[in-house]
Amino acid sequence: MTATVDSIADRLAAFCNDCTLADAPDGAAERIDRCFVDTVGVTLAGASRDPGRHAAGLLTGDGPATVPGFETTAPVTDATFVGGTVAHSLEIDDGSPGIFGHPSATLVPALLAIGEARELSGEAVVTGYLAGFEAMCFLANAASESHYEAGWHSTSTLGTFGAAAATATALGRSRETIADALRIAASSPAGLRVNFSSSTKAAHAGQAARAGLTATLLA
Repeated sequence: MTATVDSIADRLAAFCNDCTLADAPDGAAERIDRCFVDTVGVTLAGASRDPGRHAAGLLTGDGPATVPGFETTAPVTDATFVGGTVAHSLEIDDGSPGIFGHPSATLVPALLAIGEARELSGEAVVTGYLAGFEAMCFLANAASESHYEAGWHSTSTLGTFGAAAATATALGRSRETIADALRIAASSPAGLRVNFSSSTKAAHAGQAARAGLTATLLA
C-alpha cells in the first residue's frame, strides 16, 4: 500500500516524540555542538554578502530573537529566515551526502531563534537538532538521489520538514502536535536547482527554516 502523508507524519512524529540524546550514538551531542558553532561562524562571515543583507533589509520590527550576523532583533520567523539565508550565502556550511544538501543552514537558525525566544535548554535544542536531522535523512532515503537529480534543491525541500521536526521536538510538543506540524510543513517545500547560480539559492535555506518553524507554531 502506498504510504500517505498522514502515515509518514505519524511515523516521524513518533520518532521525534521519543527522541532523546541518551539514545543517540556516542559522540552525537558533540558533533551537533560543532554543527552549531560552525553554522554561527559561517553566518557571521557571510553577513556582509548580498543575500544576507537583502534578507535583513526586509525586517520591519523588533522581536524576541537575535538576527544572526546583525545587531538587531526580530520576530522568530523573520530572524530564522535571515539566519538561514546568511548561513548558506558563502556555501561553506556543512553538508550531508545522505541528504544531498546542507542540514544545519535550515536547522540551526530555527532552533536558535525559538530557543532564545522561549528560553529553551541547551539539551532541548540539541535534541531538536537530532530529531530534525534524522527526519531529513528518513525523507531523503525515501526520495532518493533522483529527487535532487530531478531539479529539486534538497536543502530547501527536506529542510522544511527538518526544521518543523526540530523545533516541535525542542519545544517538547506532543506526538499529535508534531505530526500536525509535519503535515502543515508538507504544503511548503520548494526550491529549484535552476536557481543555483543566483542569490536565491541562499534564500532557499532561509525559507525552509522559516517554513518549518512556522508550521510548528501553527500546529
